Amino acid sequence: MSDSWDMSFLIDQATRIHEARGNFGKHLGKPLRGLVDDHLVNFVAQEDRLLFLRFMAKLLLQTGTTTATARIHTPIIGEKIFELDARNGIRAKTWWLMLSASNSRGYAPLASIVDTDPVASGAEFGQLARNAAKQGSGKLGMTLFQSKAVSERSFGKMTQERRDALDKRIGEVLVEATDTGIVTKPDIGQYAVLHGADVSPQQISERIVQAASEMEITEKDLGLTQTTETLAENVEADDVGRMIRNMREKLVDRATREPIPDRVEWGKHPTFLQKMMSKVKK
Repeated sequence: MSDSWDMSFLIDQATRIHEARGNFGKHLGKPLRGLVDDHLVNFVAQEDRLLFLRFMAKLLLQTGTTTATARIHTPIIGEKIFELDARNGIRAKTWWLMLSASNSRGYAPLASIVDTDPVASGAEFGQLARNAAKQGSGKLGMTLFQSKAVSERSFGKMTQERRDALDKRIGEVLVEATDTGIVTKPDIGQYAVLHGADVSPQQISERIVQAASEMEITEKDLGLTQTTETLAENVEADDVGRMIRNMREKLVDRATREPIPDRVEWGKHPTFLQKMMSKVKK
């Protein structure tokens, strides 16, 4: 069986390479010392990278298959389809990933076995965010957007079909607008997205507003609010979940907080002293 695989890599959940075997020099053009501590995802064709990371996240969560095909790209081989077979490593949260260029096993492509919904589940998002931070590709931010037009609080202001269409379109825009494509929906009308320093929350917000406008939904009716936090390089998946919960509470507080008027007119927004004086007069 081992002879039927062109190369194999011992990788962790962030796809960091710990050990390599087989003809990796021929295919990837790097010696072992040049591969160890690099990330295998760097050798995956750009179009398949997010799918590959979601494949790895599902391995960790034990919610997906262990086999697939992916496009591998290197200066030596260009782009070529390899079959992938993941097997548990000796240490926890590590896998031996076997790669074969023969394509004789009939494995399905990543695009067909990873959920067709571009929006990740909450647990998957935590792993994807953790892995992205561990890869050290620059400072990452996490922004939580909320649209009152989609949220339950706005139920009745538009049809369910229209709300669903807007919800789907916002998810698509977020995947397209960010440099990571990593998005999840913590609740109805809420969207958490991971983005690099080159993509600002304001730029993403403008894309959402534009998409809503194309659906003849005004910016006011869209009711978009947002809050952003920086992701630490050593963040863990559970930390990401806690961050999202805190950000959701922050948006709720912001939405329910009544603005303080510049001038208080008698009979409107009475102060504590005015309330006491009214009781004395009675």
